[in-house]
Amino acid sequence: MMTSDRRAYVWIWLPGLTSPVAAGLIERNDQDRYRFTYGRRYLARPDAITLFPQLMGQAISESACAGGGY
Repeated sequence: MMTSDRRAYVWIWLPGLTSPVAAGLIERNDQDRYRFTYGRRYLARPDAITLFPQLMGQAISESACAGGGY
């Protein structure tokens, strides 16, 4: 698991699983703004759920994976 003062992996427990999975990466820029990027492997999961319900359809998509993900 990689963390620093500027970035950290975000893990989620999906329904029915007993272990968490990596969902993406959150990064802080020099202006103290945060950006979350879903991981490509997470987006490819058939059981992936959105972490941002207010975005619904657009959150779980390739376009939400700005910067290429990981």
